[in-house]
Amino acid sequence: FSTTPVVERHQRQIAGDFSFKSQAPGVRTEYFAFEAFTRVRLEAGSYEFSALPDDGLQVFFDGKPVIDAWRPTPGDQQGRVEASAGVHEIRVRFMQTWGHTYLRFAFSRVR
Repeated sequence: FSTTPVVERHQRQIAGDFSFKSQAPGVRTEYFAFEAFTRVRLEAGSYEFSALPDDGLQVFFDGKPVIDAWRPTPGDQQGRVEASAGVHEIRVRFMQTWGHTYLRFAFSRVR
């Protein structure tokens, strides 16, 4: 993103229904965006990412795009990556325009 963050914090999860609720002082209930990241230790294998955003969403795995749905109300989104064993970074960007605000996000190893 090209602006200075209004809020920076540690959070255990990013999914949920945020409709009409400010997420922190200084954060609007509409027309906002956030970026979250984590580092996870994974076994080697295929991993599937799934998301249901309202509105736009981008997901990156070690800096490479997995899901690119940076537009209002894109619907269900999926992406898949091949991971080596070790520590990897997952980065999620979310934007909200107006109305209801929710995000469902998960990833799992595909057998």
